[in-house]
Amino acid sequence: MKIRKVGYYPNPDDQVPESGGIHGCYELLVIQQGHAKLEWLGQLYTVEEPAAFLLSPNSPHKLLSSSTSLRYLYVEFEIIDATIFPTLPQLLQWNSLQGRMETMQSEVELFRQSMQVLEQLVKQYAHEKSPLLEEALMNDMRKAIVLVRYLLDNAKRIEGYIESVQQSQYRTIEAIMRYMESHYREELSLQHLSDLVHLNGSYLIRLFKKLQGKTPFHYLSELRMNAATSYLQNSSLSIQDIAQASGYNSLHYFSQAFKLKNGMSPSEWRDRNNGTG
Repeated sequence: MKIRKVGYYPNPDDQVPESGGIHGCYELLVIQQGHAKLEWLGQLYTVEEPAAFLLSPNSPHKLLSSSTSLRYLYVEFEIIDATIFPTLPQLLQWNSLQGRMETMQSEVELFRQSMQVLEQLVKQYAHEKSPLLEEALMNDMRKAIVLVRYLLDNAKRIEGYIESVQQSQYRTIEAIMRYMESHYREELSLQHLSDLVHLNGSYLIRLFKKLQGKTPFHYLSELRMNAATSYLQNSSLSIQDIAQASGYNSLHYFSQAFKLKNGMSPSEWRDRNNGTG
């Protein structure tokens, strides 16, 4: 094995980060933080951390978009014996697993730990092209490739685990949604919601948005607005009472939110929709 090039982002020494291209060597691209879209061999991969893509020689690839918090590294390398590298079908299978491997079994956790060590080696080697550092980097790259091949040998078990994790995630988010549907009139904080399902608050927001396309508080706002609209159309309650019954502590905030969504005030909407006010 021979290291051709390494890089990482953000790097204070590089004003313009590498975003892809084509070259005649193998590459390991590791998304350490944030989310990104990678185009490779006509496939578009949308992933969140952690992700470790393996790319074959002479295959165009490009990071199309990314989050502002994106952190990644890459290693371009040559292999004398190409048989140690996964085949193209295996690469397609491996890359399709990326972004879906968090909180997995010990083998995957071992791979993630090896990527953390690799990050330190890449950063050090980028600034100090020491032969000993290169040897250490090559050893870690060999280990990463062997671990990938081992994980691919257990792909069915991995896929089964991923499926069970995804089902658990859907159940968790559905539980949060059902809770908000029953308690939308109450003060609901992120801490309270995350405590209900024993998840970190920021992870809960990310997971909710990933599965529902919106944040939990966007969904809560929709519930409250739907309730208010129903009250306006089907009851004779005052606007003040409707705001309170729908979970809004402030009449002013409710009126602003309603007008932003519907282009008119609650009373105007009620009159236009033949409410009973």
